[in-house]
Amino acid sequence: MRTMEQLKDENKPRFEAANSQPVPQMACPALPTIADHADESCLTTDLPSIIVVNFNTRELTLASLRSLQLHEPHAQLIVVDNASTDGSADAVAEEFPDICLLRLSQNIGFGRANMVGLQVAKRDVIVLFNSDAEVSDDALSRCIRRLTSDPKLGAVTPRLRGADGAEQNTKHAVPVFADTLRRALWGRPMVADARDYWIPGTCMLLKRSAIEDAGGLFDHQLFMYWEDADLCARLKKAGYSLAVVEDAEILHHGGASGGGPNCTAKAGLHEWYTYGRHVWFSRHRPAMEAILLWILEFVDAFRCMGRALVRADRRQEFNYGRVLLKTLVRRLYGAAPTFAISDTHARRDSELIVGHAGKNRFISRVPLLDVGAVVIGRNEGNRLRRCLLSLLQSEVPIVYVDSGSTDGSRDLARYLGVTVVDLDLKSAFTAARARNAGMQELMRSHPRLKFIQFVDGDCEVCGDWLRSAREMLMEDPSRAIVCGSLSERQPEK
Repeated sequence: MRTMEQLKDENKPRFEAANSQPVPQMACPALPTIADHADESCLTTDLPSIIVVNFNTRELTLASLRSLQLHEPHAQLIVVDNASTDGSADAVAEEFPDICLLRLSQNIGFGRANMVGLQVAKRDVIVLFNSDAEVSDDALSRCIRRLTSDPKLGAVTPRLRGADGAEQNTKHAVPVFADTLRRALWGRPMVADARDYWIPGTCMLLKRSAIEDAGGLFDHQLFMYWEDADLCARLKKAGYSLAVVEDAEILHHGGASGGGPNCTAKAGLHEWYTYGRHVWFSRHRPAMEAILLWILEFVDAFRCMGRALVRADRRQEFNYGRVLLKTLVRRLYGAAPTFAISDTHARRDSELIVGHAGKNRFISRVPLLDVGAVVIGRNEGNRLRRCLLSLLQSEVPIVYVDSGSTDGSRDLARYLGVTVVDLDLKSAFTAARARNAGMQELMRSHPRLKFIQFVDGDCEVCGDWLRSAREMLMEDPSRAIVCGSLSERQPEK
């Protein structure tokens, strides 16, 4: 399996020279995605995919979804339930049977859950919407118009207002060590620069192309906190800008999944907040600033614990200092906080899906929306049939390139709904030429694909190979090719 970008660069001259006949769009079996409120012909950049991550916020989530269905009736709604224990998932399935509900077997955090939802999102505009937020008018539509009107914008957010009526901050100051030091020593607030700020993931609208250019949505290593700041920094490095849409506003209760607005006071969440801040500094600030921040907080940890020992009114600071010290020490050898990390935390996304509901349908896998396949062959007969059926089980787009078969291979592929490319008889048939032609057609008809599986028509793709190969490539951007083992059906022959 190769990455799309590498194959585009390597084969561009040959693609332009390849001669393949135009073929009709393939008609593969429909992907088991949900919330098809509009026909595919109606899907435009003005219709978003909205991802709502839920963790034990049943009533708030239901209110959020009601507001979204009322004011964004044609949006694709995706709810990712982080193994809630309050009946949230059942309540959503009962009241909203037509939306996409992904039930996870464990709480994998805000960022990673959003990335699971992104795998089934079908639109060009992606909206990350907190389960404790509500929309009361067409605020999201105004944000979408602003986002799509400027090619330089990568992400926008509306203004946020709390349940108490107070306006919440949507322009967060990009932290630098000097400001952090002034805040620690003299309590001076950090003020966002008019040009250099980041926006929260409470209600963030993004272009799919911007997410791809930034290297992906969130870092799966950040369970909670700072994943939105990291994404904003990567968007800026990719040449995009951010904006707050001043004429759009939503209601945000705040901190519901973590237990309230002051949820970072909890030891486990405080670990992740501290860890995320140090990860951010190490990635987006000079190395010296990251080192100075570690030293500053290391000293602060002992100061808090020492003050708690001599002053009775400061007893609560002891736990604060202890958690801070624990996180800093673990950070030295690259270890993440232990909170919310279980023996199965490293399981792949596909293994975490225990139910995918919509229109009363359940599946156990997320469809592979960014993988395609190119099959080449000549007079493969029943072998080709087994090959195509093995790929169709994964519901990926397939292009079959035929090198002059006379056994009905082309008709078989078309019957199965596979796009067929007939190589020109004027030039010699080669495997390389066939693969190039198939790649060209796949890129033309499915430009959003990121990965491609090449396979010969006398082979079958077994088990969950495509999903495993995709996740191996996603785990390490430096990997260009992955391959599995080969076995013969009849080795004695």
